Formats: sequence, structure tokens, C-alpha cells
Amino acid sequence: MSLPITDPNYPGFPLPAVINPPDSLCFLVKVPNDQAHIAAFLGVLFDLTQWINWQRDPAKRGKDAAAVWRAIWTDLAAQSCAAPVGLTGSEMEDFMPLRVDCDCNVFVTCCDGTEVQIYTAAQVKALLQGSNVAGAPQTTPGTCQDYALQIINGGHLIAPTPVSTGDTIQLQLIAGATTHGTGNYWRCADGGGVFFAGACSSSVAFDAGALVPATPLGEIVVKLNSTWYAFTAGSLTVPAGVSLVQPEFALNYVPTDAVAGTISFTAHICNHQTVTTRWTHVFDFKTDPGPFIPAFRAAYPTVPLANWSTGNGWQSVFNADGSTLNEMRMYITGLPSTSYDTMSDIWTDAVNLDENAGGPGSGSAFTVNFNATPLTAGTNVHSAATATPYTATSYRTDLVDLSSHVSHVITLSSLTLSGIGVDPF
Repeated sequence: MSLPITDPNYPGFPLPAVINPPDSLCFLVKVPNDQAHIAAFLGVLFDLTQWINWQRDPAKRGKDAAAVWRAIWTDLAAQSCAAPVGLTGSEMEDFMPLRVDCDCNVFVTCCDGTEVQIYTAAQVKALLQGSNVAGAPQTTPGTCQDYALQIINGGHLIAPTPVSTGDTIQLQLIAGATTHGTGNYWRCADGGGVFFAGACSSSVAFDAGALVPATPLGEIVVKLNSTWYAFTAGSLTVPAGVSLVQPEFALNYVPTDAVAGTISFTAHICNHQTVTTRWTHVFDFKTDPGPFIPAFRAAYPTVPLANWSTGNGWQSVFNADGSTLNEMRMYITGLPSTSYDTMSDIWTDAVNLDENAGGPGSGSAFTVNFNATPLTAGTNVHSAATATPYTATSYRTDLVDLSSHVSHVITLSSLTLSGIGVDPF
């Protein structure tokens, strides 16, 4: 089976070891004095002037061999009595063959035997109206991104980043005009007026069959989920119920209209989503007192309201403040401003415990109490959460046995705190 001339494995004329030797030979060839014979003779030699007829090699020396014969052929043709048209001014690329497949795709064969597709006008138009914007970056929470877009002949265009409820889309740098159907006006896309004498007039039109019937024809509209939306003064806040949807832009015409013209614009898309990062920190007071220190009453500045015991944890001190309370109070200050919302602890040996936990520190007042309701006696795992996270630069735990039982030592063996942001401990 013979290979087509465009095949990279086509044998062709063998390449000489020296493409352009320093000397030449002279041949005397008698050619019949007939135009057909002369044309056939020059035509056969002409094959040597085309690189595609030579053997393929990685160095692409076929084009160099063809160039040698092109000079010979040009001289020979000029000496012929028939004076055929020479190759003056032509380049070897002019003779690169074309191939058309059954789908009407056109390819050109390069010097190395590879093929490159040549796009038709219809294929170029399809690419321009495609749904992707290659290489465009995505927005991230708290950032905005500009996308340069074009709508050609009524095509639809999908933005390369998703949006969710609360994000914003703003149209900027709108240019161009479009028309729909025979005899209709050219319309602007930044306010819908008729385009005349290089400017947009105030004359607008509506159509009940348009994508957004109450919006002037020709304006840019956007589809989120299955609903088309108009822009107000070039801006739109993504409504409720939209989550990670790529906006689809189009011109506000009846879908069956034959639209002509191009609209270019920049879509300024801002991501207003928030990222909630949670932190959790566990203190095992049996092995370590942690960063906490005991509190003191103003009247008893040398008597701590809590003691730490190895293997047990933080423990209460009876009558530390001169009262009949069995109390344990310890705290930490100087923390980064931190948002707390959940507390869990393990304590033992209290008959009727009143637990306060939260901020602001060693004082008597709390910004937020995780719990101020008496709890049951015994060994307890207690968890509490605030309805609204609070922010403080300190944390305090205050355990008080309301029954004033001297025989009981309240022991706090574990504390787990959670909040929003970065762990401050």
C-alpha cells in the first residue's frame, strides 16, 4: 500500500549527504520542440523544488534540498524558448499541501510532516461564543476579579467563576451595539437606548417574549440557576437560594430572534462569602495547670481562690475570701482578642455547684456567663454554649459550692474551649 504524500513516513527523494555541494555538473538534454513536451519536462523537474517530495528527517533538510533545485529550475525555465512562468518571489511554504476531512476540517502539512488545523469562519465564531474564558482566575472569599467578556451575535457566555447569595456582579466598560431581525434599530447594551450617530438615545423597547420582559431590549442580563435577572445601574447582588452557580450572560432579546452585532464588557465579580475557621483547645489539668493563675479577693490579696494539685487539677479553697463559700476561681488575661462560643469541663465533688465561666478575667463581673444555674452533685461533664459568640482577651472559670460543704473539694480536671478564628492558647 502506497503512502500519501502528506504522510510523515512518505519516502520521497533520498536526501543527499551534502545538500548543496560546492561544484555542479552540466547536462545537455534534448527536449522535443513541443509545448506539451516542454511543460512535462519542466513539470517533472519542478517536483524537486518542493520539500514535501523529499525524504523526511528531524533536521527538516528537505526544504534545503528543494531550495537548491528551485534555483536550478528557475535558471532552466528562464533559458527555455517557451519562457514558462518562473518561481520568482515565491516561498517554499506556498506549496504546503492542504487536507480536508469528511467534517470539512482543513489541515495544512508543515515542513516536518505534522499537520496544523486551519479554522473556518464558522469555527472561529463558535470559539468566540464559547462558554469558557481560558486561564481566568477564580474569586476567593473577600476578593474581586475582573473578566473581559464578549457576546457575539446573541450568543450566551458563562463566567469562569461561581457565585453565591450575597456576592455582587457589576458590569463595566460596556461597548458595542446589536440589532435583531430585519428593519430593527441597533440598540446599546448599557441602558438599552437606540444607537444612532455614535450615541445611545433614550428610546427603548420591550418585548413580552424577551428573557426579562420588563427590561429594555438589548441590555445585558444574567441567568442564575434557572432565572434571568436584570442589572440595576449595572449592578446585581446575587439573590437568596444561589450557591456556587456560574453566571450566564446574554442579551435581552426574544430567544428566537436573529441577533447581529458584538457587545464587549467587563464583569466585576466580588466574592462576599465568609470562611468560618473554628478552633478547639483541651486543657488536661491533671498533668498541667495550663496558662491559668488563681484569683484573689481584694481584701485577701495573699490567699488564692484556687490551688493546682498534680494528678488532680485545679481545686477549690474553703473560706479563702473570709466567707463560708467553698470556691475555686482561676483565670488568664493578655490573650489575643478571641471569639468564644462553647465550653466543656469535667469537675467532681460538689454538692450544689454554681458555675460561671467566660470573661473578662479576675474581676467579679462576667461579660458572658456560660452557665449560672446550680448543677447536680457528683462527677459531671458539663457543656454550655452562648447564643452569640463573645469576644474577649481573657478567660475565667468560677466554681462555687453553694451548699458550703467544707468536706468537699471541688476539682476541675479538664477544660475544653471552642470558638471562631485562631486558637489563642
